[in-house]
Order: sequence, then structure tokens, then C-alpha cells
Amino acid sequence: MPVSPTYPGVYIEEIPSGVHTITGVATSVTAFIGYTPRGPLNDPVHIFSFADYERAFGGLAIDSPLSYSVKHFFDNGGTDAYVSRVANKAAAAAVTLRNGTGGAAIDVLRLTAASEGNWGNNLRVDVDYATANPASLFNLRVTELVEQNGELIPGTVETFRNRA
Repeated sequence: MPVSPTYPGVYIEEIPSGVHTITGVATSVTAFIGYTPRGPLNDPVHIFSFADYERAFGGLAIDSPLSYSVKHFFDNGGTDAYVSRVANKAAAAAVTLRNGTGGAAIDVLRLTAASEGNWGNNLRVDVDYATANPASLFNLRVTELVEQNGELIPGTVETFRNRA
């Protein structure tokens, strides 16, 4: 409804419009691209803490300046980041378990590391048949060896019981 001028000056009349206001977006999202020892290759991961980074990319690594950059980002109040791991000609470590010996051996299980990189070379696999039905089930234990004081010692261990 138009304003009736009662004295000289500037009058403002607001007219309803179909145009919506622009919603604000975050301007503090950071992207990190570089080498990490492990994690998805060439696929950005959205992280919200350094703990997220450790789970996806393995934590601080002396040969990864990116890992220290991410740590400092979160230590200094950062809250939202994307990390993209890059590596040149990286391949995932893999092994095929065989049943039998010699020419009669057959491939029974192929194991591949979760992501590309040398870290997979430090995985050790143990198979045993201490199950409810040893004829058709087995237990699988995967141990990651980590370097400590120049020696490889057992680190994370994952156990998968009663697998067919």
C-alpha cells in the first residue's frame, strides 16, 4: 500500500517479490591435497576433526607434510575440511591363499589391502580352523605391523571368526 507523504523527504515502499534472499554458505572449508601413507586415492574425504583424518589416512607421517598441515588446521580451530590423497603409480598390496601343494593347489581366498600404498606390505594374515565346523569355516586374523624404534611390532589387529 503506497505511503501518503505528509512532509518532504524520502519515503520507502517495500514491494513483495518472488525473489528469495541468498542463503549464506560456509567460507571456512579447507581442502588439502597431497601424499598420505594410506586412504582412498584421488577421492576427497570430508573430515571434521583430526580423529577423522587418522581413521581415514593413518595419522601423522614424517614424510607427509599434509598430515602436519591437517593437524595444525584443527589445532587452530578449523572444523571442516576435505582431504584428497594423491600418489604416483600406487597399488594395493594383495595375496592369494592356496589350498594344497604343487600342481594340485587351487586358489581359495584373495586378500587385498583397503587402499593403495606401501602400508599394505606390513599386513600379516593368519588363518586357523578353530571353529564350530572346521570342515567349512575358518578364522582370519589380519595384523598390521608398525615401525617403532626401527623394528616392526604388531599394531592394529582385526579378527574375523567363523567365515565360510
